[in-house]
Amino acid sequence: MKGIPLAWLQLMHEKRRLLAAISGITFAVVLMLVQLGFEEALFTSVTLFYSHLNCELIMLSPLFQSMNAIATFSHRRVLEARAFDGVESAHTLYLGPAKWKNPVTYQARYIFVIGMEPVAGIFDIPELNQQVGKLEQPGAALFDVRSRPEFGPIQELLRERDQVVTEVNGNWTRVAGGFPLGTSFVADATLVTSDENFKRLSPSREFGSVDLGIIKLTPGVDAIQVRDKMRATLPQRRARGDQRGNAEYRARLLGKEYAHWFRFSDGPGDGHPRRDDRGLPDSL
Repeated sequence: MKGIPLAWLQLMHEKRRLLAAISGITFAVVLMLVQLGFEEALFTSVTLFYSHLNCELIMLSPLFQSMNAIATFSHRRVLEARAFDGVESAHTLYLGPAKWKNPVTYQARYIFVIGMEPVAGIFDIPELNQQVGKLEQPGAALFDVRSRPEFGPIQELLRERDQVVTEVNGNWTRVAGGFPLGTSFVADATLVTSDENFKRLSPSREFGSVDLGIIKLTPGVDAIQVRDKMRATLPQRRARGDQRGNAEYRARLLGKEYAHWFRFSDGPGDGHPRRDDRGLPDSL
């Protein structure tokens, strides 16, 4: 005996109601997918800087909160990290805002400045590594060509001429090239310069202290073991005027940055695991 398609008949009895129900469910599904897309885009944005660091460990201050709330620590700690077995290189980074003047409109805006030793390999951006030698020249800098347009048509100007001269914190600065990075919650535009030129742009800063230590390990070395050994060996008490730095696994730091910006949605009791507790892979 053939069965009666009762469920189908109930659905088709009120076609308008069925259409309204399907539309409502479709809208809810699309809205959830859009929300997940926004979440992933925001996570990519807040971790953009870290994702381009060519390292396994990052040394930072215990008071570090996020990229917009960085605390400094002693430069000495980065030098001490170079002596550990398995460490291939350890370099310092200086980070901070500076007032950039648009070379076309002369409007002033704050730009995110990275001061680094003029050596290749600190970042995994080929265009930056190929031009890093230009930073050895006094007053030279490299500009992020994916910055917001309010900072000027730097990429077009570089195509027309070899360099672009403008003011940064009231100092004449020569943009000698460009590289692709992108904007984030912290930076609408990014300028990379040498550590020595960073000191010229920020003369009031104490340069016995640094913002980040970038630690590259020898291939095959266990990053967690090296991190734990550094934490156990390096001095844990602050000497007078000597702030300690902690080595942190890069993927763990990505999660900490995410948790700082999105703690309102990842707090306890909301049913979602915190992003920094998910064991993020180092490939991010």
